[in-house]
Formats: sequence, structure tokens, C-alpha cells
Amino acid sequence: MRARRTAALAAAVLALAACKPEVVPAGPDAGGTGPVETWATSLVPWGLRGAVAVVEDGTTTVSAGFGALTPGGTAPIGTGTRMAIGSLTKPVTALAIWRLTDQGRVGIDETLGELLPGVPGDKAPITVGQLLSHTSGIADAHGPDEEQIDRAEALRRIYAAPPLFEPGEDESYSNSGYTLLAAVIEEASGRAYEDYLAEEIFAPAGMTASGFHADPPPPGTTEATGSNATGTSGTPSGLPALSWTLRGAGGVVSTVDDLLALDRALFTGSLLSPKTREVALEHSLGEIAPEIEGIAAAGETPEIDQTSMWLSAPGEGRVVVVLSADRRVLAEDLAGRLGRHLLLGEGLPAPPPTAAPDPAADAAVAGEYRSETGAVITVAAHTDGIRLSTDDGRAFGDLFAVGDDTGEIASPEEVVATVEELRDEYYLDWLAAKEAELGPLDRIEIVGIAPVDSPEPATYLRHHFVRGTALTFWAVSAHGEVLSVELGAAPPGAVFRRSAVEGYVSYAVAGAFVAGQITFDGDVMRIRNGDRTTEYHR
Repeated sequence: MRARRTAALAAAVLALAACKPEVVPAGPDAGGTGPVETWATSLVPWGLRGAVAVVEDGTTTVSAGFGALTPGGTAPIGTGTRMAIGSLTKPVTALAIWRLTDQGRVGIDETLGELLPGVPGDKAPITVGQLLSHTSGIADAHGPDEEQIDRAEALRRIYAAPPLFEPGEDESYSNSGYTLLAAVIEEASGRAYEDYLAEEIFAPAGMTASGFHADPPPPGTTEATGSNATGTSGTPSGLPALSWTLRGAGGVVSTVDDLLALDRALFTGSLLSPKTREVALEHSLGEIAPEIEGIAAAGETPEIDQTSMWLSAPGEGRVVVVLSADRRVLAEDLAGRLGRHLLLGEGLPAPPPTAAPDPAADAAVAGEYRSETGAVITVAAHTDGIRLSTDDGRAFGDLFAVGDDTGEIASPEEVVATVEELRDEYYLDWLAAKEAELGPLDRIEIVGIAPVDSPEPATYLRHHFVRGTALTFWAVSAHGEVLSVELGAAPPGAVFRRSAVEGYVSYAVAGAFVAGQITFDGDVMRIRNGDRTTEYHR
């Protein structure tokens, strides 16, 4: 649910905002086998399990599912298959607010103090419009998604957190702000949040398969099982029931067909009055792309590895909707490639040709390999080929597309102070829990940065505690928010498939992230990363 805009999303928005050049058409009518469908089908062996729809000039030119409902299964994913949409819930919550505005029950300039009971003085002046546009100064302060709390407890926590800034003075992505909007929806409508969305958004838009976490699929519909490189991770109906840690900011389950129906109802239907729709697009619609007066929203449900993307440029007559059920191919990466292909004429890079797995040969190259510098990479057999992994900072530059900014931070207090200044409760809660488990923090070591050419590079940090260490993925977003995820016992790595030409190869929809080719000659492993080749010895 806690997705952020990334380089792929930004590129897709720019593509949709561009004037229409002369490009090769996307393909035949829906259900055909044009370039997009052919390309997407080629991604299935690399992890694509999901559904895609593209609308051009009001006509659906691509509408298809790819892969199976469950990894290794035979029942196919379709455009009517249900998946969790994560933060793409926010535009739906925003639409509910704007519908209440149409109904005369909520004003965009009304304040929390006017709409909700018990709001403290520092939060009372915040307006509905500021909550919608992430300019309220509300910090994410009411707990992890999976924690089950009621509305009163959620509001208590949000009200108690100090503001990030004065309302309207800055911008910071706020899940808690959208939880407050869910409370506003309930107070203004007199209905439960889920009931209002079902009756006032889903039903009039024709979203017949949409619902919420833990809801069983409606009769005649299917749902996809989430997965990643190591296995399956669950289904939307298997998630916990919606809690007030998530309500308003995430938790909706939908389909590509339903999201296209929502787009039509918003831009060409009667979901909002023309005047309110115009104001909504100028002001904010959850995840707004002002350059195109449309929507650019992404979402993630990490518990089950499902991601989503909704791009809509009504002035250009373009819509791209992607839902993915496997973390190896993120919806926003796929949508970014499609946006640049459809409007900028960029090609769709086909993955390298691969051969069938050879378990015996894959097992024969397994082991620990060391470079001349002493860097260590572990090779293990994998169902799709081999997996290379390392938590050795000296090896990051060979295995990943990284920079050379490695070394040790002078003082862990500097990092912690930075996080405290940003008031990132999730990192601080994690740090407190690790100190309770492993003793006081001694130092923080930078072990690698990847990818160095990304607007949001990820820094891999090893936290050294008195009784052990923990490897984390750590980054600061453009909004100044901290993302910190513990990687667990398994070091970061990548899966390489057996090449139809030579050795093993990798492929990423978003572009190069790991080394391109691995070859073996006895106990010698050669890693080709861009124009550089490095030898490792077993």
C-alpha cells in the first residue's frame, strides 16, 4: 500500500502527456496478438502474471491477461481477475469525497475541525483539499497496515503525532491523511466507508467485481495468487479484513475491467457533475498528474506481492491500466514501457532467448565464488536457473548496477537524526525492535547503492548491533520520506535463466538493474555488467 511514485511512473506520465507522434499502432482489436500482446506474452517466463488494458482515442486496443491464476497453474488470468490495488485506493477515496461535494455534504475548503469530532487545535485548520493533495502536514502515524485497530484509536494516534509542517506550506505523501478522509466520508454520509464506496462509486460505475481485502470473490469471478521469485504469498480474499490502519489509503480489490469502467464513469459518465470533475482535476484526485489533467496512480500490496497502475489522460484519449500478481514484474514498470511505446514510439525490448532449465548443470555451478579483491558471491541452483546473491559491498558493483559510494557512515547518530528529523515512525519502530532483540546499535555501514542512475536509488545498509547485524534497504524519497525494509536472512540477489546462446541471462522490464550475462568455465565465473567483465573463482 505504501507505494511511492518512481522513475517508471514519471516516464509514463510524460509519455501520456506528450503530443501524439506518428507511431506504429498498438495492435489489433482487443484480444488480438499485436506488438503489445506479443511482448507481454514473452515476459511470462520472467514472472509476468497479470492483466493489461490500453485505450486509444476512446477505443480499447489491448485487453488481455497473461500467465496463470497461480504459479505453475493452468487457469488463466483475465481482465476480470481480481487483484489487490494498494494505494490506487486513494483516487477511489478521493472520488468519494468529490461525490459528497456534488451532494452538498462536504466542502473542499471545510476543515477537520468542522467535519470531525475531537480534532486538536493543531489539526483543526486542515482542509479537505489539503488532505487530498498531501499538503496537510499529517504524518503517517497510526501503525502498520496489518494491525487491527478501530476508528477511534486510529484518530487518536493521528491527532497525537506532531505535524510535519504547517498546512499548505509543503507536500508529503500521507496515508494517514487518507484515513482521515475515510472518517470524513463516514461522518458526512452516515454510512460505513466500505458501504459508501460500494453504493456510490462501485455500483454507478459498473464495477461489479470490486470489493475489499478479505472479501470472497463474487460468483463467476477469479482472483490471482500473489507471488515472487521464491514462491507464492497469498490472495486478496486471504488478507485480513480492512482495518483503520489501512482504510481510505488502501485495501480495495479490483480488476482491469472494473478500473476501465471507473475511468469511463469519471470522464464520460455521471459519477461527478462536469463542474465538480473539472475542479477535482484541477485541485486533486488522490494521485494527480496536473500536466495532463488526469490520473497517474500506482499501488502495492506487499503482503501478497501485487501491484497496480492507472494512467489516464482524457485530453489525449489515452488510458493504461495494469495489474500484476508477481513482484518480479511491477505494474508501474510495465505501464511505463507501454506509455513510452504507445506515445513516443519507443520499442518494446524483448527479453533474451532462453533455454529450458537443466537442474543437473545448474547444480554443478553452485558454490561460493571470490574475486581478486576478495568480494564474495554465492551461486545456488534455482527452479528457473541459478540465483546469485551477496551482501558483500565489494561485489555490488559486479552483480548490480551500482555506484562506488561505499564506505562507513561516520556516526549512526547522523542517520538516526536524519530519520528523526523526517519523523519516519516506521524506521524508528524497526530500530527500537532490533535494539530490543540484538542490543544497542553500534554503527551503520553502507554496503552498496543500486541503481546509481535512478532518481530514487536504494542504499543497502548493514546495521551493527552488540549481538548481531541486520541488512536493510534504505532510501529517502523525493518527498523526504524514509523507506527502510529489512531484507531478512537471505542476502540480496537475482535469478538468471539459462541462455539459448551462452551461459545465463537476466532481464528487467524497467531496464538494466543486474548484470546482463553470467558464464562459467570450470571453477571460473565471469560476470558481464555493461561493458565490464569480472572474474570470480570458486
